[in-house]
Amino acid sequence: MDEDAIIPDRSLSLRQGAIQVSGWNSSARHTMAGMYLKGLAAHYGFSLDTPVKDLPDDVVKVLLYG
Repeated sequence: MDEDAIIPDRSLSLRQGAIQVSGWNSSARHTMAGMYLKGLAAHYGFSLDTPVKDLPDDVVKVLLYG
């Protein structure tokens, strides 16, 4: 899997749309993707407003690989 194709600009936060995959718009709040990301953020203790480049590596791995 090409991680850079999924998150092409790691200076963006998830809320700003860092994840660029068809059907998985990370900036959309009231979607299934938005609910999953909100739950992951609560469980792993990160903010959806933090740029992806500043998230811990284990959080990025969870976002990319589950």
